[in-house]
Amino acid sequence: MSKVGQIERETQNRLVKLLQEKLGYNYLGNWEKQYNSNLVESEYFAFQSSQGASKDLAIKSFRELEKIASNGSVKLYQSNKDFYEKLRYGVKIAPELGQQNVTV
Repeated sequence: MSKVGQIERETQNRLVKLLQEKLGYNYLGNWEKQYNSNLVESEYFAFQSSQGASKDLAIKSFRELEKIASNGSVKLYQSNKDFYEKLRYGVKIAPELGQQNVTV
């Protein structure tokens, strides 16, 4: 590894430590050499389950987020803005017939 690479890795390690120890984030490991996606399905479903969302609603909301994240027809700024709005204000989902709309 180059000197620049080593410095970058040290910086990343310090940031991971800060996020874990001071802010309580879970570290999922270094994914540098494996498939990496912006959305981790298992983590999303675990979080939604802990919040009391049904599996059906979690799947529908995850698919909506995936759709936004993979939409290459809009500029990156707009895609990020749309994605942030869904995370911030929730994904509006229509559950089964006869039930009220839900924000997940």
